[in-house]
Amino acid sequence: MDSLHSSRQSTRRYDDVMSTESPFNTTEGVYNYYKEEQMTFLYILLVLILVGNSLVVLAITLTKSRKSRMHIFILNLAIAGESLPCLSVLSLEV
Repeated sequence: MDSLHSSRQSTRRYDDVMSTESPFNTTEGVYNYYKEEQMTFLYILLVLILVGNSLVVLAITLTKSRKSRMHIFILNLAIAGESLPCLSVLSLEV
């Protein structure tokens, strides 16, 4: 008899815990739980990417030596590397 009574109490406790407002009880809550931390990390990463690629573009454009195909290729990669993170991070905020 005691085991039946204790199992009912444990079921009630489980139901009480699951009925509370927890971010993990809904699918939306799981995905939005670390939203601020994710966006902060992505914006820091965006700034680092933009600074690094801008330095590459400046270094290639300010050199006085003759530009080879490799320099043009690296310049194009740096320009593409600046545009893609902007599109991906800014599209996540919408």
